[in-house]
Amino acid sequence: MADKKTRLDSEIARYVVKKNRMTKGLSLTDIDHRFPSSTASLIEKGEAVKDETFKLYLEALGITKKELKKEVGEVEEITTELRFKLKQVERMIDNGYIEIAKAELEKYQVEDFHPLAPHKYHLDGVIIQKDKSVETRKRYKRAEKVFFHAIQTCTQHNLNPDDNIIPTCYNRLAASRYFLNDLETAIDFINQGLEAYDETKDCSQLNNKYNLLANKMMYLWELSQYPQATSILYEVWPQRSKIDKNNNALLDFYKFRSIALRNQKNVQAALECCSEGIIIATNIRSDNRYLDLMIILGSIHLVEGDFTKALDRFMLVLNADGKREYPRRHIDAYTYLGILFNAKKDWLLATEYLEKAIITAQEIQDPFRLGKALITRGNVLLFQEQYTEALPYYREAESILESKNYKNRQLSALLKMIYCFDKMGTTDEFVQCLIKKYKLEDELSIKSEVEIYEVF
Repeated sequence: MADKKTRLDSEIARYVVKKNRMTKGLSLTDIDHRFPSSTASLIEKGEAVKDETFKLYLEALGITKKELKKEVGEVEEITTELRFKLKQVERMIDNGYIEIAKAELEKYQVEDFHPLAPHKYHLDGVIIQKDKSVETRKRYKRAEKVFFHAIQTCTQHNLNPDDNIIPTCYNRLAASRYFLNDLETAIDFINQGLEAYDETKDCSQLNNKYNLLANKMMYLWELSQYPQATSILYEVWPQRSKIDKNNNALLDFYKFRSIALRNQKNVQAALECCSEGIIIATNIRSDNRYLDLMIILGSIHLVEGDFTKALDRFMLVLNADGKREYPRRHIDAYTYLGILFNAKKDWLLATEYLEKAIITAQEIQDPFRLGKALITRGNVLLFQEQYTEALPYYREAESILESKNYKNRQLSALLKMIYCFDKMGTTDEFVQCLIKKYKLEDELSIKSEVEIYEVF
């Protein structure tokens, strides 16, 4: 007859025995001499061992099965309460009460092998990401270490959370890389999150694959990998009714579908899609997505030549965020206002708004938006046939975009430089730029960036 075996399937039970061992100051080697090597480690990882071996393990800890069962029940109650409290901290963070959430979270200290350790560390990381009192690069790099630690606790201690907290941590890692202008790595983290995602687990509205897919779509778009980005959009759009309306991922799909329709010159469909997204954003009070969609709405009116409505939408964005909570939206609005007034040949106002866009982009270190603002600023001078004066803006944009690997946007700057050199009759630099343009187009297999810089 085969020996009966015992397995600590419950993460709470594994936590209890390990905590008992560590509280008594016992290392694994201190108790391994009672049975085959590494058996204690296997027990604490949830591996099956003989009943007799498990009994010896408990004896080494000085507890009985009955005492273990009682302690597991007590810890289950404590863990249920802790889970509830962590949810309330998450809600505080979502509502913008970062300092209060931080103070509350500091009350709850857990060991790395605690079943809720990944959840606690995840919230630690989110608070660090959102702490605007710390310099941007420092807080995102600091947050990355915490998210990595949350993921590593699962591997090291054989934790298997009943939700998708690990994919959520990968999504947060991707967000850090995005704000650190490292989109390639951001996409790698998104892919790891999608690979780790488990459809069978409990998925809250802010903890599902649509957030991962929405961010992947955005990162691909900013890298000008439009076919891959639109592929995600077309895959998810028919499923949008499955996405909770309180989940910002839904609004991201509205944003990019509106942009795609605008770029296809399908103005009416773009207006309808964007307006529907604005209604949702207003209802759920998603301020940043509301501003995004309002900017896109203004850009659609700009493309169709309705400058009055376009101006109204862009000014509404600036007024709606009077405290500059979302500086990236200000950059976008300023840049579009520059494009609008450039089209109206109001060079003074165009310059004023574009200088604001450039300064703000420099302040928050956003090279992607800075590149567009510089190109558009050059256009104001180019439209006045001031080619020599326009060139420094295009040169600076091209250099910044090349250094950050925004190749399609770099190509837009190169095209403007080529035009200026041609008009100026500067043959050597004209040829050099043409060669660089050719190599870049060959590498990307594209002709130009899908973006608005000017309207006629």
